[in-house]
Amino acid sequence: MSRLALIACLPLLLLLAACGGDGDDNGDDGDNSSDQGQDGATVTPTPKLVASPPPAGDDDPLLTYGTAESPYTPTLAQFQELPHTTIDAGGEKEGVSLAELASQAGAPEGTMVTIQGTRRDGRRIQFVRESLSEIGAQSVLVVEDGRLSLYSSVLGEDQWLTNVLVVSFP
Repeated sequence: MSRLALIACLPLLLLLAACGGDGDDNGDDGDNSSDQGQDGATVTPTPKLVASPPPAGDDDPLLTYGTAESPYTPTLAQFQELPHTTIDAGGEKEGVSLAELASQAGAPEGTMVTIQGTRRDGRRIQFVRESLSEIGAQSVLVVEDGRLSLYSSVLGEDQWLTNVLVVSFP
């Protein structure tokens, strides 16, 4: 039930994040304080790992994808029935392409795609927003231990995600 509640809230978060800011984000949150170690050196705290959602069972919702007007939440079994594509992303990866999801969702041509998941190091939630025409056919969602991971032959590995829960075509 908690997984369903989490997935139900994510489209709202995705829409809020898609609204964006003024584009003047330099990564400075205004907090210039730093912790000092015993020897006077600056100590940078290590971010804690983001909690992973529980693995999905065959009848559990896996992710929410589609447009804001018509989101779709397939179960793990339904997702695995979608057509698969194989790409070369640090080795062969077989999964459902973003282009296939866009087609299933009825997303218009030339649209942007936003994917929300956890960075590969597990330390932060990350959004990837790119043109579907540039990454759609070369990026796949792969089911790994009941969770989705994003791999791509055109995105850098620093943009590959684990625990993908939302794919939006705004």
